[in-house]
Amino acid sequence: DLDLSFTFSKPLRGSIAFISQSGAMCCGTLDWALKEEVGFSKFINLGNKCDVDEADALAYLSEDEQTRVIAIYIEGAKNGRRLFESIRYVSRKKPIVILKAGTTEPGAKAALSHTGSMAGRIEVFKGAIKQAGAILVEDIEELFDCTQSFSQPLSRGREVAIVSNAGGLAVMTADWCHKLGLSIPRFPPEIVEELRSYLPPIASPYNPIDMTGDADYERYRRVLEVVSGLENVDLVIPIFVSQGLVTSDGPAKAVVEVQMERDKPFLAYWMGGSTILNGVRILKRGGIPVYSSPERVAKAAAALVEYSEKRRKL
Repeated sequence: DLDLSFTFSKPLRGSIAFISQSGAMCCGTLDWALKEEVGFSKFINLGNKCDVDEADALAYLSEDEQTRVIAIYIEGAKNGRRLFESIRYVSRKKPIVILKAGTTEPGAKAALSHTGSMAGRIEVFKGAIKQAGAILVEDIEELFDCTQSFSQPLSRGREVAIVSNAGGLAVMTADWCHKLGLSIPRFPPEIVEELRSYLPPIASPYNPIDMTGDADYERYRRVLEVVSGLENVDLVIPIFVSQGLVTSDGPAKAVVEVQMERDKPFLAYWMGGSTILNGVRILKRGGIPVYSSPERVAKAAAALVEYSEKRRKL
């Protein structure tokens, strides 16, 4: 229960450990996390790393029972080989998501790095970190998004089922999944007919599924139960957009209930403003990560799948 930070925000308990060279990044993250109801197990600011670095922190967190996933913001590594070995060891146990700053000449100057050598080393750094088993991201939003996806079970494969009350959002999400190397499998004919039997005539029972705008708790639950039980579905993305027909809390309850019955990851995409707040709260408190765009939910899904594959190889 020790808190030595100087922020206004009191951190929530959780299973994410955060390591950062930047103190301001820590403060901003804590404030953001309080608003988003994201909790942490440990929060470590390394500063100039005069005696403790990322490898030391990783060695500690690998044995920390409160930590399930590790997020790192790093500007430069003094001992690349030691960091590589540490990541390779820890990623066999827990996912590690890394945001590397100073990947361009202006950024490298800002991080007080030597630009002549940094330009030649960055691709080597990225390749080594990925080979060691970590997930690399490009901005702070993606770091948070990917880290939260690991609250779900690991994925057995790349096959994604998309269940939505809005056709357009389902199509865009399918596009992003495909761009990132995920698959949108066809459902067997008998499953299509089963879905058709209790969906409205104007609905689409194919993957991605458009249940139409009046899809309520019962429709979400029945469809999610069917598709999440399929052998060729490894990950489910439920989508809800506020259309003035159904409140967001019923569909959110259905998502939480079905996920608890399945050993498969669910990543939700809820679109709207004040009218979806109750649904978002239900999802988060039920352990379901929630995203606000097709790109964000697809990138989080891709990160979860990527680590799942690396974990099996490691």
